[in-house]
Amino acid sequence: MKIPISLLLRKFCIKLIGKINQLNGSSMLLKSDVILCYHSLSKDNWLFSINPQEFEKHITRLREVREIVKVEELFLKKPSTCLGRVAITFDDGYKNVYKIAFPILKKYSLKACVFINSSKIVNCEGSFSNRKPLSLEEIKELKRNGWDFGYHTMTHSDLRLLSLNALNQELVEGKSKLESKLGFRVDYLAYPFGVCSKKVISVVKRGGYKKAFTIAGGAVNKKDFPYQIDRMLIDRFMTNDDLNILLTNKGLFFNKLFTKILRYKDDLFLLLTQFANSIKLFKKTLLGLEIT
Repeated sequence: MKIPISLLLRKFCIKLIGKINQLNGSSMLLKSDVILCYHSLSKDNWLFSINPQEFEKHITRLREVREIVKVEELFLKKPSTCLGRVAITFDDGYKNVYKIAFPILKKYSLKACVFINSSKIVNCEGSFSNRKPLSLEEIKELKRNGWDFGYHTMTHSDLRLLSLNALNQELVEGKSKLESKLGFRVDYLAYPFGVCSKKVISVVKRGGYKKAFTIAGGAVNKKDFPYQIDRMLIDRFMTNDDLNILLTNKGLFFNKLFTKILRYKDDLFLLLTQFANSIKLFKKTLLGLEIT
């Protein structure tokens, strides 16, 4: 997979920020908490598949400069040191989280939170051989070992486009079915594509979630709205050096801005697509009237 132009631009900016940090003598961002969002650990070419060796490099480097904790500890406990804290999350719930991430994190006595796509449908391009879903037995073993689990909806749809009835099925009924199958409560939600709206949040509240997470790219602020908690999305082109630079004041500011610009681009494309479809439907309607 060739690196997209947007990510080439990001890499250039990250290197520039790194040089500026060196000139200014900037240190790591010590007091801000950050939640990292991974998906798959594999050597395949999917954008969100991270090489397992690179993932372990992330973990070993983070342990040197930060305290790695569970998501809930960011909100329930005060930092034990002056170091900024990091929590690890995985979206979609792929089997390689159990096969690869679990032993790596266990080696360092660390835990993570997995957001499960309960329909077990993989909606991405490429070979799925390394991205099969977690089994119920694997989920329960991770739970016994202190891992946490959240919900990532059934169909991985853009929730902003769904009706209230469909939202209720995804966020309320789907959550209840998942909890019945797992045998424990699920209090966290990760929005598909990291996006939400006021209508979506109203249903999230009704579903009894304690917190919901986006991928807006910034730090965690305990004063933030509990249904729009920030995470930093990690992709296969983000090296260990890139991550180190992004976890500085300037790096974190850039990443949040860059993520916002990409989101505006995606939203504009979605709007134009919807407009084009509306025009096609209008033309078909007119044609039908002319025929009759």
